[in-house]
Amino acid sequence: MEGMLIWEVNGIDDLVGTCFAQCSTKAKAEKAMQILEENGFEGILEVNQSCLKLDQISIGGKIINL
Repeated sequence: MEGMLIWEVNGIDDLVGTCFAQCSTKAKAEKAMQILEENGFEGILEVNQSCLKLDQISIGGKIINL
C-alpha cells in the first residue's frame, strides 16, 4: 500500500517523543488511544497524522518513496 497514511498515538508533556501506536486509520488510532487511556495513560496522549506516509523517507526536505 504505497503512500498509505500513518496515524500515531503519541505522548505529550513528559512523554513527548514516545509513540505508543502506529495505525492505518484515524479511527484505529483513536481506539488505541482509548485502550491506552483505560490502562493508565489518561490525559497524556494525542493522535497525530505522521508527516511521512508508509514506505517513505525524508532527506533534506525531499520525500523519497521506497
